[in-house]
Amino acid sequence: MTTRELLRFTLVGDGSSDRALLPIISWLICDIAGNIPLEPQWADLGPLAPDEKSLGKRIRKALDYFPCHLLFVHRDSERTYDGERRFEEISRACANHQSQHPELLTVGVVPMRMMEAWFLLDEAAIRRAAGNPLGRAQLSLPGLKRIERVDAKDVLHQAIRDAGELTGRKAKKFNMAAAIHDVADFIGDFSRLNQLPSFLRFRSDLSHALKKLGLGRSTQA
Repeated sequence: MTTRELLRFTLVGDGSSDRALLPIISWLICDIAGNIPLEPQWADLGPLAPDEKSLGKRIRKALDYFPCHLLFVHRDSERTYDGERRFEEISRACANHQSQHPELLTVGVVPMRMMEAWFLLDEAAIRRAAGNPLGRAQLSLPGLKRIERVDAKDVLHQAIRDAGELTGRKAKKFNMAAAIHDVADFIGDFSRLNQLPSFLRFRSDLSHALKKLGLGRSTQA
């Protein structure tokens, strides 16, 4: 490929909330390879029967319905020592489809514990997503070195609620799922995540995949 060609990538996740990872992936591709045209695809597979929910079958469906140059597979590590096991799980699931897709390039996206940790780094984005960008309410956000040690989903939800300063009916009607996607969209620079080992692994694996496509090499941020 060249930097002028459209790079199509597909993200396979565990649930609809994982779509919030698309802005991070897009940002990192451009950070590594330059400002190239991208077509992000969320593998929205809809309701699946119980026998279709395995990772391997979801990957097969994603490849059938969302063909791409790069396939990203997200799995949370859930526990800090589970990261490598998740990468092995992704590798095995993708290997089963290599014969039908010999040029398939896959990249595992494995945050420590949960993906919401990667959205806790930007207070301004959280306030904007909460609909109250000029708010002054105190947000109890952990420091960068702690974001993958906390229950990031609960922390992010609480930070958004605190930032919005909503009460009563407005608070009950607030769309938290949409707000989380907005947080990801409002973060313009994810470079601080380069201080996290999980994100450095993601950067390294993506750099190797992009190099195979002829799209450059990573430089340390």
